Amino acid sequence: MRIAAFSVRRPVFTSMIFMGLLVLGVYSLRFLPVDLMPNMTFPGLSIITIYPGASPEDVEQLVTKTIEDFVSTVPNLKEITSQSLENISAITMRFQWGTNMDEAANDVRSRIDMAKRLLPEDIENPVIFKYDMSMWPIMFYGVLAKESYPKLQEILKDKIVDPLKRIPGVAIVDIFGAPEREIHVYVKPDRLAAYNLSLEQVKKAIAASNLNIPAGHIKIGTRDYAIRVPGEYTSLKDIENTIVGYKLTRTFRPAPILLKDVADVVDSFKDKETVVRVNGVRGALLMIQKQSGTNTIEVVEKVKSAWKNSKRIFPPM
Repeated sequence: MRIAAFSVRRPVFTSMIFMGLLVLGVYSLRFLPVDLMPNMTFPGLSIITIYPGASPEDVEQLVTKTIEDFVSTVPNLKEITSQSLENISAITMRFQWGTNMDEAANDVRSRIDMAKRLLPEDIENPVIFKYDMSMWPIMFYGVLAKESYPKLQEILKDKIVDPLKRIPGVAIVDIFGAPEREIHVYVKPDRLAAYNLSLEQVKKAIAASNLNIPAGHIKIGTRDYAIRVPGEYTSLKDIENTIVGYKLTRTFRPAPILLKDVADVVDSFKDKETVVRVNGVRGALLMIQKQSGTNTIEVVEKVKSAWKNSKRIFPPM
């Protein structure tokens, strides 16, 4: 009652307080984070390991079971499941609610480090994923290219992806469905047999010829210059002229055997695992994720603005 009586006796003072609260609320509204989902982390982790060229049976025996044996003793672990596919091992771990997932991830990572000595040497490093709502994409863009489809991956990466990654609040920009360049080497078995070469020799020759080699340094006065021998391929012709062996001529002098003598080298594209069609036409998909804790609306508006500016410099597509 005293507060009510005070407000009645001093209406101007009371009105000023409410006006101040209103102004403060409107001002704070500008800085209020807006997101599609609440900021929460599920008590789960996934361990993804790539084992190139391995069958599901080999992945299970050599990778999945080995990692499971080490990580199954992590504290607060509720359930662990796994799936072994061709080239891929996927292990899912569920923890008790309330578990500190940062500490759990560190425990899992340390146990994986201990397991590495028992894993095959040619596997890729296991990757740990946490189930975070901020990892959900906030935008998708479908891109069409009729005239420039073979160069779509390069165009998107240079003109779109790199500028978008520099926007404050953008975490990841992924491309799906665009053709990726790949050099195919089709070896001719009869030519290999004629020159008494093996497929492994050709493979090692290509790998050894596609390297940038550090060659020490030179000191001139007070300056120290690093020396590097560039050896990476720059054209299809360089690949074709790779020396894969030697043969004896009629004069008993060794002559080089070039890759083009035993194989056809073709500038082509990787086999697609994902096909994207936009309005029934082949194209590509851009998936954009924001950084955790940033305002979704602000990030979306910045991405839209950057997209409009990038479209002005697009080549004919």
